[in-house]
Amino acid sequence: MSTRFFSDEEIERLRSWPAELGRDELIRYFTLGSDDRAWLKRSARGQGNRLGLAVQLCTLPWLGFVPDEVPAAPRAAVNRLAVQLGVGLAELAGYGAREQTRTEHLRLVAERLGWRLAGDVEWKDLEEFLAARAMEHDAPSVLFPLGVRVLRRYSDHPAWCGAADARGRHRTGACHG
Repeated sequence: MSTRFFSDEEIERLRSWPAELGRDELIRYFTLGSDDRAWLKRSARGQGNRLGLAVQLCTLPWLGFVPDEVPAAPRAAVNRLAVQLGVGLAELAGYGAREQTRTEHLRLVAERLGWRLAGDVEWKDLEEFLAARAMEHDAPSVLFPLGVRVLRRYSDHPAWCGAADARGRHRTGACHG
């Protein structure tokens, strides 16, 4: 029997855009280089798709995942990218109407960033670590952030690269490396 250890609100918060985006994060993660702009131009047709792809390109290193609702990205981030790409902010509104577009773009972004799926070594390391910690703590809410820390060892990025989702189901992510 599966036990839930996060409320629906906590799950939504973990899967969504953060409430705040600091100025330093905005500059660090949402500044495109000329090589990024050239890649975006080659990789996506249409201004809306180009802007959506740019949001994903900048979000994956920032959060370690991309929320499903790409058009709901922080306005400051979208505006910054739109200005750099010379497209209108409103172009993002229809992005991702086809789930396949978002998925294909995420695959392209992960490939560009050099991310890969978590492998057997990472999963075994995580499993062993969590099993040992489970002997010390019986609260899954304590184990979840500890597991995130283990996965960060495999990534230069601030969020997890693959783990169980908030309901404890296996979820595959990407690791940098």
